[in-house]
Amino acid sequence: MNPWEEGPAGRALAFFYDICRIPRGSGNEKAVADYVLAVAERLGLWAHRDEAGNVYVKKPGSPGKKDHPAILFQSHLDMVCEKDDNVDHDFLKDPIDFYVDGEWLKARGTSLGADDGTGVAFMLAILENNEVAMPPVECLFTVEEETGLIGAGRIETKHIDARRMVNLDCGPEGVFLASCAGGMTGTLQKPVRMEPVQGRTVKIKVDGLMGGHSGSRIHWGLGNAIKILTRALRALDAQIGIRLCGLEGGGKDNAIPRICGATVALADDGSRLDALLKELSDGLRAELIPEDQAGFTLTYEEAKAESMFSAEDSDAILDLLQLFPNGVMAQQKDNPVPVVTSINLANVSVKGGAFVAQYSIRSNIESLKEEVAAAVRTLAGRMDADIEEANGYPGWSFAPHSEIRKLCVEVYERFTGLKAAVEGVHAGLECGLIQQKIPDMDIVGTGSTATGAHSTKESMNLPSFERTYGFLLELLKTL
Repeated sequence: MNPWEEGPAGRALAFFYDICRIPRGSGNEKAVADYVLAVAERLGLWAHRDEAGNVYVKKPGSPGKKDHPAILFQSHLDMVCEKDDNVDHDFLKDPIDFYVDGEWLKARGTSLGADDGTGVAFMLAILENNEVAMPPVECLFTVEEETGLIGAGRIETKHIDARRMVNLDCGPEGVFLASCAGGMTGTLQKPVRMEPVQGRTVKIKVDGLMGGHSGSRIHWGLGNAIKILTRALRALDAQIGIRLCGLEGGGKDNAIPRICGATVALADDGSRLDALLKELSDGLRAELIPEDQAGFTLTYEEAKAESMFSAEDSDAILDLLQLFPNGVMAQQKDNPVPVVTSINLANVSVKGGAFVAQYSIRSNIESLKEEVAAAVRTLAGRMDADIEEANGYPGWSFAPHSEIRKLCVEVYERFTGLKAAVEGVHAGLECGLIQQKIPDMDIVGTGSTATGAHSTKESMNLPSFERTYGFLLELLKTL
């Protein structure tokens, strides 16, 4: 029995409940797409799944509104799959274990998937709602948004008649988005030579950082576990001498790394290791913002390794990580989004005899995005490393005049009695790609309040969810 059938937003919450029970990490959206298609079939609505896996659903207008211009709602089916180290969760088969904490919905030790499960739930509830008179409604559910807006890049525009669109992948509530950053991802690889290990080997680990969305939170000053661990390893190398044996940390390219560990061989017996790590931990913690200080740890444990990097390659990898750009690269005080350009060093590993680093670049200005990408290429060239770039996507440029944005602001303020704001965001949205494919589409972005996207701290505000659904119904009445 679904516990969320009652209340003004009961059906929307019920759909969210169902969605949470369906594994839907990026690239694994078939089951949730099947669910959307089953809802459409139950409602007797036209639906189609394209070759990319995107799903389109169309609902005719209510009596008296069938000939009104259509409205398109859009959200993405996938979620970022993050979990704490001590949590046993298989994102390929396990449902999200969520719970209510006051006014907030949270998950136990994993990301919640409010990004963008809330948008999917709103759209399904709108498709099902026959109590509110509304114009023709079109819904576009895209796939693989979190790994480079891949589904949006392959939409079939012949299935879209509407020329006004509400993207439901935004927030917080009451903020209506009018622009977003473009971006790209990259992978750096550098072969490393291995030698038989010598000396005591330990694993040194940074853990407990907050992490989060590498676009919307990049300016918070959150700690990057990879960069912090690099500083610790550099300091230990200077004090006692170390050789890298292995390195692994970070996660998705659009999440700020929370955890990173390195197995190292010590040049001496390690008798000073405890004291050195305590001193380093205290110093590094003092630099962190309070949100990171609370959980930050720098620890070590005994570890086994059969081989270690050559002295030259161990130094080279530490040099590379120290020099790798990370964080905010450009700001403009008069820009709708203070952060213009950024880069996130997201993931490091050693695979097949090579050191591998993955990163993502975002910018509202295409030329600055290319400048940062060129800087990484230059660094790679100096370090005899290879670069592979992928998933480039355009930004969504600000339109001074937008009828749908203007109407959303008016309806929201009238319906809630709260003040609305128009902003941009330093994150990638599918709006830019959709605008590129349908240039005359009038677009606005909105959503309910949620925090901690792309992290295990992700939470969804239940009163905001209810108000936002009510606002969307009011918008449809007005249209």
